[in-house]
Amino acid sequence: MTRSEHYWSSYRRVLLAAEGLKHIDVKLSAVTDGLMASLVDLDRYPIDALDQRRGRDMMARLRDDLRREGLCRLDGFLPPAAVQRLVEQAQPAETHAYYGLTEASPYFNEFESQLPIDHPRNIRTKRQLGLVAADLIPPDCDLHSLYQSQALTRFLAQVLDKPILYRVADPYQKTVMTVMPEGAGHNWHFDEADFTVTLMLRKPEQGGDFECVPMLRSATDENYDGVRNVLRGQRECVRVIPFEPGTLMVFRGRHALHRVAPVSGSRSRLIALFSYSTAPNWIGTKHTNAQVFGPRVKV
Repeated sequence: MTRSEHYWSSYRRVLLAAEGLKHIDVKLSAVTDGLMASLVDLDRYPIDALDQRRGRDMMARLRDDLRREGLCRLDGFLPPAAVQRLVEQAQPAETHAYYGLTEASPYFNEFESQLPIDHPRNIRTKRQLGLVAADLIPPDCDLHSLYQSQALTRFLAQVLDKPILYRVADPYQKTVMTVMPEGAGHNWHFDEADFTVTLMLRKPEQGGDFECVPMLRSATDENYDGVRNVLRGQRECVRVIPFEPGTLMVFRGRHALHRVAPVSGSRSRLIALFSYSTAPNWIGTKHTNAQVFGPRVKV
């Protein structure tokens, strides 16, 4: 049995014992760090050498980008061969994508009758976004090994200037895949989370651009007039962020209005989302999981 075969045999046993994707121990994380080296371009992004000069230089650049722009992009984090492998492994899960909300306000709130109909909290834009929960992504997909990597988790904690990050315990939200077929897109919105970590797997033939207006609101000013202008089609402040397959992006979307423009063509847009928490053993509520992954998760 090869090292890779031995790993996946052990991994499947762990998944069965944990009822899908609950807890992976330190030994398994060490193995995934070895597999990560076959996926990530460590020459360009030495996330396994953060205490060395090249690692420190990289970290300084990324932190500066995150402070100035609210995001940092690692273009070519995965080389083309690794991206192709991930897509081939993950593609069968596309059919399991759950499509929930068809439109939403930037705040994902219910209609507020005490506010004018043209208030940003009552303006909804189109949303067609398929989400594949972690437990439906094939267990032999290397997305799982990337997510379980201690080196990647430590790297992200340092980029975000967090003392520590934890991989979540939620069996559905660990590693999520978004699917956007032709005509699909993500509505203009703000994130509730402090940050998101995404990995572009496949671009559509056309469209599907990631668009954002950095720092449109703040903790003390919702700037509803500015939000309304964007929702009505004003484009002066909108940035289109280049996002090629293999790009890892860390994004602070709590104060940045953002969306994914509609997709065109027969090739769906695929993105992986990696979920982390600053507290150990984080699990989402059944209500939230049912909203985004479908009623099956209530079982």
